[in-house]
Amino acid sequence: MAGIELGNVSKVYQGSVTALKPTTLTIPEGGLTVLVGPSGCGKSTLLRIIAGLEEPSSGSVTIAGRDVTKVEPADRDIAMVFQNYALYPHMSVYDNMAYGLKNRGTSGADIALRVNEAARMLGIEALLQRKPRALSGGQRQRVAMGRAIVRRPKAFLFDEPLSNLDAKLRGEMRVEIRTLQQRLGVTSVYVTHDQLEAMTMADHLVVMRDGVIVQQGPPGRVYDEPDNVFVAGFLGAPPINLLAGSVGEDGRLHLDCGPQVDLPAFPKLQPGRKVTLGVRAEAISIAAPAANQQATIELIEELGPNRLLHMRFGTAKIICVAPREPALRPGETIPIQLDTAALKLFDPETGSACR
Repeated sequence: MAGIELGNVSKVYQGSVTALKPTTLTIPEGGLTVLVGPSGCGKSTLLRIIAGLEEPSSGSVTIAGRDVTKVEPADRDIAMVFQNYALYPHMSVYDNMAYGLKNRGTSGADIALRVNEAARMLGIEALLQRKPRALSGGQRQRVAMGRAIVRRPKAFLFDEPLSNLDAKLRGEMRVEIRTLQQRLGVTSVYVTHDQLEAMTMADHLVVMRDGVIVQQGPPGRVYDEPDNVFVAGFLGAPPINLLAGSVGEDGRLHLDCGPQVDLPAFPKLQPGRKVTLGVRAEAISIAAPAANQQATIELIEELGPNRLLHMRFGTAKIICVAPREPALRPGETIPIQLDTAALKLFDPETGSACR
């Protein structure tokens, strides 16, 4: 196993286009670190710098205590799984998985041992003599993963490997990759723009925006304690409800859309201060009739075990997660309750969390 250290790494392309601003990051040994963010945030550039496919404009890359900043990709002892499976169409599954080992002079017996072992892990033993054209998308991705596994590298790098799969297969492959990584215990870095994929797979979550890391940590902590309004809005489905307001003399939050809500126990804010309230859909519940908050249902999305209620709250629109009962209909006004302990407050100018 091997940890990865990035020291003040940056990437500026010709024409002064900055893809990655100076970044320092420790990728924990043996875990799965997920880099997530919108397109153009620098996550793939960072991964390619680790792989050696991009040369950093500044900084250093260390893998297992070895400085590999100037080392060629083939000599970094890493294996990469791409969005494009990149399988040789004229070769069998076995030969695709064995190709890299043959080029390194590995003995035939060792190659057979490694390929068959990886095929058993991935459930593709019956496919070893097939050509890629005879495989489904999910099977091709398993072959691409097997090709990486047989190398027994110090680190796995995944560059949006599930983007070409349908939703059902993506869910299945998420579980398979996570289970396999835990079994092998190899340091892994996974890039995705899908926040659900990131949350469900990561041991360590790194959120990026505009070439910088805006927050990192265990996924649950990042979700529950966002450092800024971008992270709060990027993570979560449906997205967090954001409402502008100000602190009143009565100690309550007066929302610009009309309603007033109790402030969280912290932080202590001066009356008159402008804030942005963040409240997640699961922190809004249907309340007893005597509740002092009300909202009008505009649309109901059925999700099976629960449903999403799109509602008008004063003059603003909000979304909440609700159980299938009681029966509700669009146009109905219902009492709601906001979980005060779960409310987030942000500075509207800086976007930073109020703490």
